[in-house]
Amino acid sequence: MRLHSTTSTLRACATFALCVSLLAPAYAYAGGHDKAGASSSPAGPGGTSSGSSEGNASAVHGDAEDAHERDVVDKPWEVGGVFETHRLFIQNDLQGYGNDKLVNYLHLFARWDFGKFDGIELRGYVIERLLVDPGETGLRMEDTVLHYSHRWKGLPEDWGIRTYANISAPTSFYSQLMSLYTAPRIGVEGSYHHGPWAAALLFYGETFITKFRQMEGGNPNPWLHVASYLDVSYRLPLLDSLSQPLTVGAMVTVHRTWLRDAGGGGAQPTALGATADAQYDGQPVQGTYGGQVYVRYRLPNLNGLRSDVTLAAAQGDPTLGYTSSLHDGIAHTYLFWRQSSQLFLALSARY
Repeated sequence: MRLHSTTSTLRACATFALCVSLLAPAYAYAGGHDKAGASSSPAGPGGTSSGSSEGNASAVHGDAEDAHERDVVDKPWEVGGVFETHRLFIQNDLQGYGNDKLVNYLHLFARWDFGKFDGIELRGYVIERLLVDPGETGLRMEDTVLHYSHRWKGLPEDWGIRTYANISAPTSFYSQLMSLYTAPRIGVEGSYHHGPWAAALLFYGETFITKFRQMEGGNPNPWLHVASYLDVSYRLPLLDSLSQPLTVGAMVTVHRTWLRDAGGGGAQPTALGATADAQYDGQPVQGTYGGQVYVRYRLPNLNGLRSDVTLAAAQGDPTLGYTSSLHDGIAHTYLFWRQSSQLFLALSARY
């Protein structure tokens, strides 16, 4: 009797988590920045936030498919990497963001599953900009992340729920400008697979623990960020083959960020500049949005090495940042914006 009650409670919690994730886009619409350095985004409408330690090829659709595959992989550990190259559609008139017109991105990870439903993962990231100041290499680390995830059992066969928690180490340039100690994150993802169709809906929230209220240069530091991702994909048969290595899909995301008030917290306004806005009692909520359409081809397995190639057209992404939908309390929506509309190619390999 007690076991039945516990199972019922777990299923109720899982159902509640899925409902929260389904409702997340309505509450997180016009969201915020995906990274500590987001406060450095341009002031004008349509400006982009900075990127984050979340690569595209390992985003919502990749995580959902990989979790599905790990059920049939007979080993508790996995190592891998993702290499991405990004090119903005517009290569001139970038309003000071020319160093983002061509960017390379590398994500390395090592994962260990303890049990069938729990795992930890260490993630590291490096970004390379090909247009840099004299004396700089263009290579910079992003934040290093320790990731824990739990997949819920007792759900219908086609459904999945994953909850996770992250904690970061401030190894990126922007995090050091922020005086960031760490940015803990918690999230929930609901996924659905039926035949060639797959869908995943992710919602997360994170807070930024910083020494000062302002980052170097005077911009206010963020203190809370929420975001949601919705990804839908379809696997196409390759010619007359019964295998389905080719996937087409689309993803949309919305974010919202709350910023700290100017001054205090040990910051020196005379050195870092004033960030208070006379039109608002406090810092107005900032928001961003983005999306992409993609084609993903899964390469044949090679002695346990799984790999795939993704080609996407994106309006913003985690690497280069997203387009502002709320700036200083004013809503803006752009289908195309020169500082974030891009093509990217990603090669993923996992062993």
